[in-house]
Amino acid sequence: MLSLSQRSDGSWDVVTDKGTVHAEHVVNCAGLWAREIGRMVGIDLPVLAMEHHYLITEDIPELVGRPREFVNTTDYAGEIYVRQERGGAPDGDLRTTGRDLVAPETPDDFSMQLLPTMCRGSRPTLSSDSSIFPRSAAWASARPSTPPFTFAPDGNPLVGRSAA
Repeated sequence: MLSLSQRSDGSWDVVTDKGTVHAEHVVNCAGLWAREIGRMVGIDLPVLAMEHHYLITEDIPELVGRPREFVNTTDYAGEIYVRQERGGAPDGDLRTTGRDLVAPETPDDFSMQLLPTMCRGSRPTLSSDSSIFPRSAAWASARPSTPPFTFAPDGNPLVGRSAA
């Protein structure tokens, strides 16, 4: 998206490198670039790009070849989740104890990059999830991954209509 402007009738012009799209509503699902999209319309969104820790399993025989992936399952009290990705199941930590990657803006060319793996704080939660997700105890060894993820300072999603 190159620019975003609101028309007098409340609809929007979304300018992209492929042309302009006229839209009745715009939903900011830009992840790491949410701040930049907000700034296009004068909103300073309170979100931070932070380390996000999860473990990626090897293929799990029960999951390989299923016609549909299983639903993302979250234990908010335990601050963990598990979801299916291809034949494996990333197992993640919902705690926002990772380091924030404070920068004035996310680089435009940032794409599918990982941060140096730093699972110091996440290992105890991730390794204890077999009491919550019993089948995870039988899963093959997992490798840690640390991509950036966008969180509000309190760890909750920002949802709802904006004032713009």
